[in-house]
Amino acid sequence: MVIPHFRVVKGCRGSIHRTQKREARGQGMKISFHKHVLVQDLVSLFLISLLLSGCATIREFTAESEREQGEKDRLEETVKELELKEAKFLKENQNLKLEVERLKENESTLHTEMQKLRDEKIELEQKLVSSRKHQRRLEAQLAEADKRLAQLIEERKEGFAELDKVKRELSSGLEKYSGVSFGERGDAVAIILENVLTLKSGKVSIREGALPVLGELARILKNFPANRLEITGHTDDIPIKLSYPGNWELSAARALAILHYLEDAGIDPARMSAVGHGEYTPRATNTTAEGRAKNRRVEILVLKTAKE
Repeated sequence: MVIPHFRVVKGCRGSIHRTQKREARGQGMKISFHKHVLVQDLVSLFLISLLLSGCATIREFTAESEREQGEKDRLEETVKELELKEAKFLKENQNLKLEVERLKENESTLHTEMQKLRDEKIELEQKLVSSRKHQRRLEAQLAEADKRLAQLIEERKEGFAELDKVKRELSSGLEKYSGVSFGERGDAVAIILENVLTLKSGKVSIREGALPVLGELARILKNFPANRLEITGHTDDIPIKLSYPGNWELSAARALAILHYLEDAGIDPARMSAVGHGEYTPRATNTTAEGRAKNRRVEILVLKTAKE
């Protein structure tokens, strides 16, 4: 049996070399050894196949190992990246939780403030309603006050017009008499009577020469029954030595003398009053006889009509 010649494969160890030695022995070997050689050749072929297969497997294993190592490295890198992402995610998640808590606190604060604002709004609306009611009351009162003021102004105008009429009639009727003058005392016309009274037997009485002027005065005053009359008596500063305790009583007696005369002349006593001022409201100086004569007087104040 001819043993095939095999080419040595690089990388496989002494199997091929032994095979070549056996081929060199030639055709002269004994047949008994042929079986043994054949067995050895078969074994050699098996070993060569096994070696060839083993070499390929090693290379494949090596390549596979390298691929697995590369895949492992990539996986480890991926794991590291995922771990970094996870850490980043956990940190962001923690920050988000903190932000959520803060927002919840802000929401609670906002709800409290909104409720406070609602309460304030309700209170302000109530105050606004109350203020509007108060404003309407004030406007009504103001309108009433304006109306009353206009009425008072009109009444004042009417009163002054009436006093002007009184003054004109008095001036016209009494201008021919001496010892009579006129003036103004606030809202009143003052009729100033000088030298119309005298003291007889310690008592104030009207001079005979004063009766015509007093009669004309009474006639004119009857034409204005709505005007009140205030009669005031005055003296000089010389103390009285007759029947009156002092100048207060003397001035009051003078006022009452004129009041009683006007009452007897038909003037309603309900519209008259008498006041004594003594020496304390002089018209002129008391250092001269002329001045003292001016101070010994009676004034009749015709007051402006007082309407209800």
